[in-house]
Amino acid sequence: MMRPHSTWHTWAILSAAVLVVVSCSTIPKDFEAPRVSIANLTLKDAAIFEQRFDVQLRIQNPNDVNMFGSAVEK
Repeated sequence: MMRPHSTWHTWAILSAAVLVVVSCSTIPKDFEAPRVSIANLTLKDAAIFEQRFDVQLRIQNPNDVNMFGSAVEK
């Protein structure tokens, strides 16, 4: 016989699996991957075993759907 909390866990896992399947089915079939290229690469610091660069990326979205995200700076 199953314990009550085991039944709750089973339903929670089943619900999560259904949500994943449903959310993946909403992606358009003609969805294209974003194109990523290096726009600028500048040497910031150089040592014998380590080099640090500033990298600027250009990301182009060929789809009608907006991409989520924002600028990343350190």
